[in-house]
Amino acid sequence: MAETIPNWVLQRYAVLFRKYKDKEFTFKEAMKTIKEDDKVYASMVLSELRKAGWLQIKISQEDARKRIYNLVMPDVAIENIKLTI
Repeated sequence: MAETIPNWVLQRYAVLFRKYKDKEFTFKEAMKTIKEDDKVYASMVLSELRKAGWLQIKISQEDARKRIYNLVMPDVAIENIKLTI
């Protein structure tokens, strides 16, 4: 189930989506793409996307300390948004 996301998170999702669409990416690639040198802020963006159901995370097979990210397609996320009416 997905949730709506704040505009500031949606803007970063859009930037990531333009570059990666359905491709996997790393934390460093995400930081570079959203032009954030602040690791805490970049982590917060990815965390918000994950909690809202707009981002999937898996552990790297080469290094268990690293995470691999994959965006949920916008149409899937929007269709799965739970209504809070």
